[in-house]
Amino acid sequence: PHHRSPPGVEHQAPSASDVAEMEDSLFALLDTDGNGELSRNEFSRELQQAAHQTLAKTRMFHHLDRNGDKHLTMDEMPDPTDRLRKMDANADGEVTRDEMRAAMQTRRSGA
Repeated sequence: PHHRSPPGVEHQAPSASDVAEMEDSLFALLDTDGNGELSRNEFSRELQQAAHQTLAKTRMFHHLDRNGDKHLTMDEMPDPTDRLRKMDANADGEVTRDEMRAAMQTRRSGA
């Protein structure tokens, strides 16, 4: 899925070396016996999920690190209040479960 940066914010894609580092980290996480190969046991469902979560967190960090300095500052963090306002489809000051689900579905679809 394509993630959009907030208006007025330029997103810097991870460099090739950052991507290679993420791939190496992912492989190392899965290669629990350190032999440089992935066995069926190492590639279990649980490890796949853990690796996916680690990779997702790394991608989120790179997405938030707009200036690419490998540090997050307060001005790079998203405003949670703004996000909640966007979810509040009927602008009644409350976010219902249905509004949250609809917002998450819209986000997943890239709209």
